[in-house]
Amino acid sequence: MVFRREDDRLLVRQPPYAAGIDFKPSIVGFELSWPRAFFDMTAYRHVTAQNNPSSTSFEAKQVEQRIEEIEIIASIARTGELLWARSVVRGDMPNASPPPSDNLYHSLLLASHAGSPAQNLYVFKPGMLLAVDQATGAPRFQVGAPLPPT
Repeated sequence: MVFRREDDRLLVRQPPYAAGIDFKPSIVGFELSWPRAFFDMTAYRHVTAQNNPSSTSFEAKQVEQRIEEIEIIASIARTGELLWARSVVRGDMPNASPPPSDNLYHSLLLASHAGSPAQNLYVFKPGMLLAVDQATGAPRFQVGAPLPPT
């Protein structure tokens, strides 16, 4: 993802080389902390897994379909350059969960003040608080783990 200012508007677009990448996230949240912007992006993929038992096996053929969620946090410079990106969540959505479009389980991003000595980006999900360095994306600390959607 890149963002740039055009005609006094801030535009966010996928770069042209992203066409062949199998990750087409939606931006579900952002936090501005100049000279950087932080984006919370989530993609959902329908995954089908199938076992192929041998012809002499009594095991039944099984096909499993599930939705996989991938959520990343990315830091982008004013120039539109990707500074860093890190995965926050990657895993299967339970069958009982609400549709992905319900937007209930995305992260809340809070950046510390530009003058703060810590320079943390705090990522909150229900059950988890993660602090990462704003400049590098390196984790500073994590409390808990994200709760699965119910």
